[in-house]
Amino acid sequence: MQRTSLCCLICFLFTLFWSLHFTVACKYLQAIQILETNALQKSTSPTYTPVQIGIAQDVSINLTQLFQTELSISVEEARHTLIFFTDASESRPFVIRQGKDGSRILTNELPIDREEICDPYKFPHHAAVSRRCCARKSSQQMKATAAAVAEDEEEAEEEAEERVENHTENSLNPPRLNFRCCVFLGITVEGYGTFALRIDVVDVNDNPPRFHLSPDFTLGHGGKETPAVLKIVENTVQGTIISLPQAFDLDEGKNAELLFRVEKMSPMATWERHFKLLSGSEDRCITNTLTDIQLRDVTFPALCLLSTIDRETTPTAGFTFDLIARDQGEPVALSTTLSMSIVAPPYPLLLLLPPPPAYFKHKTQPSSESRLAGRIKQRRREEEKIELGLVGGRTDWFM
Repeated sequence: MQRTSLCCLICFLFTLFWSLHFTVACKYLQAIQILETNALQKSTSPTYTPVQIGIAQDVSINLTQLFQTELSISVEEARHTLIFFTDASESRPFVIRQGKDGSRILTNELPIDREEICDPYKFPHHAAVSRRCCARKSSQQMKATAAAVAEDEEEAEEEAEERVENHTENSLNPPRLNFRCCVFLGITVEGYGTFALRIDVVDVNDNPPRFHLSPDFTLGHGGKETPAVLKIVENTVQGTIISLPQAFDLDEGKNAELLFRVEKMSPMATWERHFKLLSGSEDRCITNTLTDIQLRDVTFPALCLLSTIDRETTPTAGFTFDLIARDQGEPVALSTTLSMSIVAPPYPLLLLLPPPPAYFKHKTQPSSESRLAGRIKQRRREEEKIELGLVGGRTDWFM
């Protein structure tokens, strides 16, 4: 009994070792492309269906025939050989089913969602392997090491723990997934060893850009539309670069590359005198005094302050505009609009003087003799020093 358990343990460790070996070395038996399911098809609004000729949206691979050919075994032996996932939990949403003729078929039980499969918080191993093994790199760059993969996985796991601790904040700021998504499925063929199949999940443009509002931006409460409010203090120096809310896209490549523009600026003439949108590093910030501001460590989009804001000449309602982020996906680009307003609070005073203390005095009678003329009752705040004195008149008569 003990010997049987020991043998099972050795087999398990051996299988696990080979699974890690294939993953770390980015080695695989065969690569398969699959097109992810368009998430926009789930909505009721009109949308488009991406066309990718030659790429299926469902996996259906006869593993029995595949390994029969690769391992040069007979048809009968292949049908009676057990084929299973090395780690079923890491292989979701893919499953192995048995066909009517006894063959093992690799398929998917759920629609393929690239953004879920390669989510570094849900499947850190998938994300780490994708970055290491599936990026468009040269053969020299493709030489991955176990330490590098382990480091990627460790970072992804730390990010996952932080996401759980800060669930509310991270729900507004999902992970960036701008990399090629692939999955290495470890498949064990009983009696022959463990092999890896690589599944490349092809991205479709099904995620519109999203804006992330940092604590620097507050939300208005004017009804259904809640524009982000940006505060620019009066007399801010011209040429100042003002950060705008950052945007991101969960898709890949061109589907995630964003372009920015502004619309519905109000009032238009005053807006154009004070602001210019900076949507990328190729834009220039030249003030109204023809000063060319160097853009260093700037995150885009941003605003260039062309001239100082004066509250006395600024509209009471401030400025309003729409900030639009659009990806470069094909055949249809997706965009998101964020309504914004700019207010100019007064420049903060360095010294605020407290109001003078209140005092009361009794009715007094004049007299030539040295005697008490009256009392003054005074109220003061805690830890406030009060000084009294006589100003004007015959100050030598009183003390």
